[in-house]
Amino acid sequence: MTDLEQKSNARAGWYRYAALVLTTLALSGGSVVISVTSASRQAERQRDADRSAMCALVVVQDDAYKTPPGPTTPVGRATAKALADLRLAYQCDKKG
Repeated sequence: MTDLEQKSNARAGWYRYAALVLTTLALSGGSVVISVTSASRQAERQRDADRSAMCALVVVQDDAYKTPPGPTTPVGRATAKALADLRLAYQCDKKG
């Protein structure tokens, strides 16, 4: 084998190695991106479900405190205000 052929074979081997490393990095990076995106979407769905459940509870209690005669004690009025504030904070009346 001539010196030129050896250099050519060495260069071809180096290119193959570089291509293999780059392909591996690209595939593993893509896998990480897909995994993080999937986990993020799942967490968002869970937050929405939790907020829905919390809103259901807050709305029922807030509506109960708003029916006549309404709260008659200071603790009852404080509870009614706290529930109304939670209803606003969680945007429970917001559609969508």
